[in-house]
Amino acid sequence: MFTQVKYPITMKQHLIGLSFLVTLIVSLSAELRAQIIVVESLTAQEVVETILLGEGVEIFNVTYSGDLDQIGSFDANNSNILIPDGMIMATGSCSNVIGPNDSGSSTTGGGNFEVNDPDLDQLSTFNTNDAAVLEFDFIPTGDSISFNYSFGSDEYNEYVCGSVNDAFGFFLSGPGINGAYSNNAINLAVIPNTSGTPVTINSVNNGNVGSAGSANNCAQVDPNWMNNTAYYVDNENNGDPNATQLDGFTVVLVAEAAVQCGLTYHIKIAIADAGDTAWDSAVFIEGGSFSSNAFDITATASISGNQIFGGDTTVVESCNDAVFQVVRPFADIADTLDVTISGTATNGVDYETIDPEVIMEVGEFTYEIPLNVIPDAEVEGPETVTIEYMYVNLCGDSVLRSATLIIADFEPTQLQYENPVGICNGEAILEVETIGGYGPFDFLWSTGATDTLAVNVIETNDPGAAQITVTDVCGNEQTATITYTMPPELIIYGEQTDSPLCPGDATVLEAGISTGVGPFTYDWSSGGDGTTETVNFDASQIVTLTVTDACGIQDSFDVEVEYPVWDPITGNDPEVCLGIQGDLNLTGGVGEADFAGNWVGQYEFYTWQYSNYDASGNPQDSAFVLVNDALDSLATFIGPSGNFQAGLTQGDMDIYVIDQCGAEGTFNVSVIACDTEIPNVFSPNGDSMNDFFRIPGIEGFPNSKLEIYNRWGNVIYQSNDYGGGWDGRINNEPVADGTYYYILRRSDGENFHGALTITRQRR
Repeated sequence: MFTQVKYPITMKQHLIGLSFLVTLIVSLSAELRAQIIVVESLTAQEVVETILLGEGVEIFNVTYSGDLDQIGSFDANNSNILIPDGMIMATGSCSNVIGPNDSGSSTTGGGNFEVNDPDLDQLSTFNTNDAAVLEFDFIPTGDSISFNYSFGSDEYNEYVCGSVNDAFGFFLSGPGINGAYSNNAINLAVIPNTSGTPVTINSVNNGNVGSAGSANNCAQVDPNWMNNTAYYVDNENNGDPNATQLDGFTVVLVAEAAVQCGLTYHIKIAIADAGDTAWDSAVFIEGGSFSSNAFDITATASISGNQIFGGDTTVVESCNDAVFQVVRPFADIADTLDVTISGTATNGVDYETIDPEVIMEVGEFTYEIPLNVIPDAEVEGPETVTIEYMYVNLCGDSVLRSATLIIADFEPTQLQYENPVGICNGEAILEVETIGGYGPFDFLWSTGATDTLAVNVIETNDPGAAQITVTDVCGNEQTATITYTMPPELIIYGEQTDSPLCPGDATVLEAGISTGVGPFTYDWSSGGDGTTETVNFDASQIVTLTVTDACGIQDSFDVEVEYPVWDPITGNDPEVCLGIQGDLNLTGGVGEADFAGNWVGQYEFYTWQYSNYDASGNPQDSAFVLVNDALDSLATFIGPSGNFQAGLTQGDMDIYVIDQCGAEGTFNVSVIACDTEIPNVFSPNGDSMNDFFRIPGIEGFPNSKLEIYNRWGNVIYQSNDYGGGWDGRINNEPVADGTYYYILRRSDGENFHGALTITRQRR
């Protein structure tokens, strides 16, 4: 859709044309404070072309002298510098202006002592150094030039009315200009409404003589210097962490001069230290403000100071309306403008019809053309509204200006949330998240909370609900109801995770949480405070676990800690006959534990075995240990009790026993000489019962001799070291049943004889 609207124009001869500025008129929220940002990496050419230059000016022949870190760009970043962004030049490194103001009055670094400027020397009346000088030629398309600036210095406030102050100036030369500086230049850095009084530390200050100054020095610059305080901002001891390092600076001032359209002029922007290299100063020039009175057009959009719609030229249906703002440099005549309106949006359909008859009356520098968007339910995608016009400047050039606004469909806010479980009786945490829409958002809960979180919303022990109303920046509301349930009851348990073998062994207890609201704290009656507890007891007992949940609710549980019952090791102190096997029966200690024993004494063998035997008399589950060649020997037994069997020489033997848990016992076996009792019958029939002719106790008399005779007096068996038994065989053949005779010549010299009957009859 294209609509052309013509406005007849009446123009003065000196008028370049009519500027056209498009902005969205909005209310601004309070600015957030932040530290100034300085960039020193740009060349002088880049600073002039991309930062300083505005409309209606053509520049060329850019030159610069000074250190590269003395020139750059800055972003006020909502700090206390009154110019939002632009170009910076300083007597030292530009970065020295970055605060906070914490270095007293002395900032140093950067600058070249050898660089000076004669015009600054003239302003200061002292030789200057550390000068930074930017110069370029330009051709204006109007009859005036201007730019906005602010001067600041660390020499404030101590050196107010001092004899030596830093100097700066904007020196303009060219056709029709006749001044006191080089090339007949004039200084544009002057106090408003004066006859050319330069802006210096001694002319613009807080009206008080500094500690290093004299009032006469200020009066020489401006007799009325104390009346210029309105142009000064005191930053000394500011206390704001985002304030600049400079102790003071001027308000935003305007440097301006009349020029002739189409002719070439020269400007020099210079700043320098005077008399020293410390106490740096800086000048800030607003970006894009170096311009001639030419027309311009822009388009911006915001709400409450927030550019929220994908750019500062977007208008959203059912949210905000824009205003095209026409700005002209002169207001002493009435003007009418020829305008073309175009774009994908339809005039009178997508937005209210723009009145084609716009006349700027005398005294009006601006005229507002409202762009009132007409909401609809259609999904159309972004649509544009473009305004453009052609004007002829004072130099006779035709200049086209245009600006575009975008109309976007309204996107409603979506609320995302979960229905939580309350964390405590009387308390729950509810949270809502916005998706899409246009922020910043206002939140209002039925509980009175005004944030994305609402706490302490449960007033009873019953499940409940809370309502949330979210209002976007456009004033549109979305509501939701979030339900919540009560938290689970605290239920705990405890358990012993292992069973020790011995009293006093370490055992681990573990806490368990069936239900509840974490985090949890633990308290064991045994002294621990963790999820596990290690204890060492000598007997079974109860340990109490107490758990406190995040709501302060407590629950207790008794853990029965089981330890084995320990019985002392007991046994007999047997007395056995010499040569007769004796038994030491042991009980006690820890069940299923290992026994170890040391036997000291005169012995031939010992056996440590289970007390349980099979039908043949053999030990079950374990073999016995037989030791024949050591006095201090070790044998082990696994089981609840055991037998010790020993064949000993005459005397005593001490038996020391210790179990795995450290239980000890000492026992004594006494061996005495007893009468030899020789059996008179045996039955070698293989039934494992009395199959051998054995003489009890003969083992204690080594080298004893045994002879056996038949009825005819023949020797059928003999042994010169009898210690075992005769199986009733000769040459591996069994002898006949009957009566036989024996002679035993014991090694101690005592002899025994008698009859011996062999019978194989089973009974």
